[in-house]
Amino acid sequence: MSHKSKAAEERPTEDLAPVDAGVADGEVLRQEIQLRAYYRYCERGCAPGADVNDWLAAEQDVLATHAVQDP
Repeated sequence: MSHKSKAAEERPTEDLAPVDAGVADGEVLRQEIQLRAYYRYCERGCAPGADVNDWLAAEQDVLATHAVQDP
């Protein structure tokens, strides 16, 4: 059983990028939302307790970005 170091846990982009071209669109969106939520968490000083708010705000950001990009 392997355990990630604390440093590895603080670098989720390692697990998220690059996105495989064969991954379903829903999975790509989920990964983008996950990364954006993590950035929001970092912007808040890594304070616990607002994970749901971070996720919901990230979801809005990512979906709005994709809506603008779609013709």
